[in-house]
Amino acid sequence: MERFTDQHVLGKVRGQTLSVAERQEEEARGRAHKRMQYNRRFVTAVVAL
Repeated sequence: MERFTDQHVLGKVRGQTLSVAERQEEEARGRAHKRMQYNRRFVTAVVAL
């Protein structure tokens, strides 16, 4: 018995699964995320007053 050699079956499962849309843009994480939070909460709030 030959295993995993049927060319017409290759990729069967991956072809059947639903594809998930990729994220458009990565959000910042770690240090950069903390900086974005700080700027959003304090810097722009002071300017708006």
